[in-house]
Formats: sequence, C-alpha cells, structure tokens
Amino acid sequence: MKTQMATEIERKFRVVAMESVALPPGIPIDQGYLSSEEPTVRVRTKGEHAFLTLKYMDENPADGEAIRHAEFEYEIPM
Repeated sequence: MKTQMATEIERKFRVVAMESVALPPGIPIDQGYLSSEEPTVRVRTKGEHAFLTLKYMDENPADGEAIRHAEFEYEIPM
C-alpha cells in the first residue's frame, strides 16, 4: 500500500532546558538506509509493520532555511 506523498520539512532547534514529563509507552522503531544518495532509500520497522521510504530533495535551501524533501512511503511485508 502506497502512503500519500508528503513533504518533509527539516528544522533544527537548540533546546536549552526541558522539564521532565511522563510519556506514554512507545512503539519500537528500527531503520536502515539502502542508499544515502538521491533518492535516499530507507527501510523502517514500526512494531509489526515495515515500510520502504524514498526521499527526494525538493528544494535547494539557502543558509539557515528549512530543508524540504518529497517523500514516498510504501508498506512492505516483514
């Protein structure tokens, strides 16, 4: 099943201090990269599901601007 294309916007923030908060239980995630060049190809497992993701650079940002990626994600058998 193909997941609708999304645009990932990467932003970086520096956190100076953070209060401790109780978090709900999470889902285990494992991932690896088959290619780190364009397109980036990632395989990820989330609990009982696995996904293949392709990422393409969407724009060439100027210094300090957010990086944008066109992203396609497909659920694959485990």
